Amino acid sequence: MSYLSGIDSIDGLGQLNPYLTAEIRSKQSLLGSILSEAKQLSGLGDTEGKVLKFQDVVAKYNKGISEAEIKAWVWYKRKLFVPMKGWEQYYIKSTGKALEDELFNLVRVGALFYMAGELLPFPIYTYGNMYDREVQLEKDKEDIIKSWGVEVYEQHRKAIAQAK
Repeated sequence: MSYLSGIDSIDGLGQLNPYLTAEIRSKQSLLGSILSEAKQLSGLGDTEGKVLKFQDVVAKYNKGISEAEIKAWVWYKRKLFVPMKGWEQYYIKSTGKALEDELFNLVRVGALFYMAGELLPFPIYTYGNMYDREVQLEKDKEDIIKSWGVEVYEQHRKAIAQAK
């Protein structure tokens, strides 16, 4: 649905209310200078030579996120068939037992979290209804302690508490 459907020209928009007309007239010189500056712009402007290297982008926009957390995120997204082009240095290339060991290590360091038989990165694990997460954590408690120990179970509990 378009709110402008049936309007063929600017005349079809109708009259501005008197208050808006007075406001525009009072700011006429400011609006004029903004419009004259805008005429000189073209799109985003000159981007020649202003390309950041991938590592610089990662450093700039992922401050406070560890390499393990990035690896966990990239692994999870690739598991969902998101290609994650450009992130190749964070791919987990292991298979079989080596892959399992690497994923279990990411759980130990708090980059992946176990929930109902699935491994999830921190942002996914801590998104949603945290009371449901607590209930599921109690169901998963035995499996978590058996696979990773009490410390990892406590990590899960703290992550949920922090997200509340």
